[in-house]
Amino acid sequence: KDVLDFEEIQALAKTKCDHDIVKRSALFCCMTGLRFCDIKELKWKNIQKDVMRLTQVKTKKEVLVNLNATSITLMGKRGKPEEVVFKMPSVNTCQKFINRWVKKAKINKHISWHCFRHSFGTNLIIFGADVRSASSLLGHSSLMETQKYVRLVDSLKEDAVSRLPELKL
Repeated sequence: KDVLDFEEIQALAKTKCDHDIVKRSALFCCMTGLRFCDIKELKWKNIQKDVMRLTQVKTKKEVLVNLNATSITLMGKRGKPEEVVFKMPSVNTCQKFINRWVKKAKINKHISWHCFRHSFGTNLIIFGADVRSASSLLGHSSLMETQKYVRLVDSLKEDAVSRLPELKL
């Protein structure tokens, strides 16, 4: 799966998306690592000040994620405890908006909703999080699941070095 580096996430943040909720929720997932099934079910009662606490739909595992200022802004005006934070369209409808939005942002990658989760995990590692913290934030049941993010970061480093031009000696 493709991942978005921070510069690409920033480009998406600055690019107009034809569906505001899709844009805000996708960027929220880049900051929190939520799966589509989790963000669709995220309710205001799961948000306490700057902490999100929820039981993941897929794994039934509870995760606690500290929310940064960007995440809090993306949620918008607080609703009632049982209201969903983002009134999401279907995953297929979201994907159509994402495809157009990514193209407008001039990002030449195939980005699915799950790429936002992978981008979160990868960027955590890139920006210095240890594997155990990343694993906990993603709600992984073992560190083995999180190792793929470390391998991806290693391949990004290898790719970056390989792009340096050759010196003529």
